[in-house]
Amino acid sequence: MSLGTPVAFLLAILFLIPGLIWKKMADVASPYQLRKKADLLECLMLSCLNYLCAAVVFGWAFIRWCPADIEPTLNGVRSHILYFVLWILPVFVLPVGLGIVTAKLARNESIKGFFRKFGISVLHPAPTAWDYVFAREESYWARIELVDGKFVEGIFGSASLASSEKDEHDLFLEAVYEWNEDSQEYMKVERNQGVWIRQDQIKTITFFKRGIDAG
Repeated sequence: MSLGTPVAFLLAILFLIPGLIWKKMADVASPYQLRKKADLLECLMLSCLNYLCAAVVFGWAFIRWCPADIEPTLNGVRSHILYFVLWILPVFVLPVGLGIVTAKLARNESIKGFFRKFGISVLHPAPTAWDYVFAREESYWARIELVDGKFVEGIFGSASLASSEKDEHDLFLEAVYEWNEDSQEYMKVERNQGVWIRQDQIKTITFFKRGIDAG
């Protein structure tokens, strides 16, 4: 059977597309920038699991509404439309929901604890510690030590950004503060709109809770 035949094309859709959709939705729903690309074997496995879930979720509907004939009656047309919809759901819709659920479960500590009871170690989905810290969507007071020994301090919040690119972990702080010797407190640098720091200039980053009212 040639790969270009309609049958081969249909089989590719039925046995690869659901798995690919599942994988891509899991990546989209995850706060982490995953490095691994989906392969054909993984898509095939996920597609098989998808159809297993579909059999549980939609099996009764297939049995109840599967058309017995193709007579062009009104009821027959409606039956065939419903039959078509029941094929669309497991192939294109169900994998979307399964991908979102998979991303949520991958971050659930209770699920990881359950597997540990059976001696199964579940790897954290975050590819690096950098991704783990900055994907939590929390606001920090950050103290950044540069390679030249100087320090930059300020707020990493909702208007800040940490790159998730593998080879370019640069950082943008939305506000920079300096220590004022006279008032003995941190003061925001005048007219400051943030600071961008290159990856190769960062030595360490220390995070603190926002105990300081940095406004």
